Amino acid sequence: MNLIEAIRRASRYVREPRLHIAVDGVPLDELLDAIRPDLQIAGMVSSLLG
Repeated sequence: MNLIEAIRRASRYVREPRLHIAVDGVPLDELLDAIRPDLQIAGMVSSLLG
């Protein structure tokens, strides 16, 4: 079973740490970018409370 959580981290475009959606400890934007690098989605998934 996968673990979905919010983790505090800086993003590619915002340096101060914010809450990001993560699946099994990996930020969602990184997971999506690994699956579809042609979409250049890294750093584009909205953070929570930001």
